[in-house]
Order: sequence, then structure tokens, then C-alpha cells
Amino acid sequence: MITKEELEKDYIDAGEAKAILGISGSRLSRLCTGGRFPGAFKFGSIWIIPREAVKNHTKLKPGAKRGRPSKARTEVPAAPQKRRGRPPKAKTAAAAAAKKSTASVLPKKRGRPKGSKTKTRKTK
Repeated sequence: MITKEELEKDYIDAGEAKAILGISGSRLSRLCTGGRFPGAFKFGSIWIIPREAVKNHTKLKPGAKRGRPSKARTEVPAAPQKRRGRPPKAKTAAAAAAKKSTASVLPKKRGRPKGSKTKTRKTK
């Protein structure tokens, strides 16, 4: 079992890592989740990161893309991607037939019919 002294000597928390690297907490969390700090783990809601990993961290060049890390490198599984928008409706033959049958039952729109030439201005 690791003692508190060993843990404090070899590891730092996310707050100290943010100050050393000069990045925000959300960016640090994304880097840890992405596997950029080998040996980092989450203790409750706090990231615990090895000091050596923070010291050896190098920033990527602007515009550089890094491939997805393999599952062997990361200790924390990434969250599944959320779908945005409304899910597509199921299109079946029965649904199409029902839509056609309700179209004839619906009342007609009220208002001025297309092409009618009614005057909107008053004449003197």
C-alpha cells in the first residue's frame, strides 16, 4: 500500500498540474482522459498525475492532430459520444398510408385564396 508521503512525493493533483502547465481545468481533464499523462488516475472527482509525466509533457504544434489512444494506454475509459438532435422517425408502409389518409380528412386552410386581388388600401 502506498503511504501518504510517497503519494505526495511522486504525484500531484490537478490543481498543481494546472498551475505548472498554465492550462485550464477542463483542458487538463481532457488530456488525462485522452491518455497524454501516463500513470494518471482519477481518485473520486480529482485527477492524480505523476510528477514526471507533467515535467515531460510537450505541447503539440498548432494544427497537429494526434491519433486516438489505444485502450491499453488509457486507464479511464472515454465517455460515449452523445447524439445531437432528434432521433430519426421510423418510416414504414403503414405510417405512409396513415399519413395519406389523414391528409384528406384535415380541414382546408382559411384565409385569402391564392391569386385573389383584394385591395388592402383604402381609396379616397
